[in-house]
Amino acid sequence: MSATDWAEVDALANGDNFETVTWLSDSEIVRDPSPGWRARQYKVKAVQPTHILQEGDVINLGDRQLTVLHMPGHSRGSICLHDKERKMLFSGDVAYDGAMIDWLPYSRVSDYVRSCRRLLELVDGEEVEQVLPGHFHTFGAKRLHHIASNYISGAGACHRFSTCAVKSIASLALRASNSSSAC
Repeated sequence: MSATDWAEVDALANGDNFETVTWLSDSEIVRDPSPGWRARQYKVKAVQPTHILQEGDVINLGDRQLTVLHMPGHSRGSICLHDKERKMLFSGDVAYDGAMIDWLPYSRVSDYVRSCRRLLELVDGEEVEQVLPGHFHTFGAKRLHHIASNYISGAGACHRFSTCAVKSIASLALRASNSSSAC
């Protein structure tokens, strides 16, 4: 079973290493999956998603319900999963306690700003108390408010220009390392 946000269905179905940002180094791998395996040889395998996630979908885990929040910016298919009852937010790559990555080929600063505004609404509406990100440690609503607010205030013209420059370099590097992808 595989699920993805509607915005990234084609990338997953086509095994698109460019959009899925296959950027691994051997140092990131704790244990090689097979003898002689190297990160640069890794390719995303094409898979047809069994579930296409939409804004507002509810994933029933039995003892908890997770609501899908479409939160583009980091990627066009970024999502958060919100456990409304427990006021928990599984934020994935949308919000974490580190530098926000908005320079990937399919990242968009304007989308990230809108998603951060939604995060602020969740905090201001007292709908989130704990955040479980895809990277680093968990944190609370106050830290989420700080992270989202700082991103919004720093996303001016200078940030957008430098992000565009870094994105261009990253895109070239990804195209070179994933030359068989459909770019």
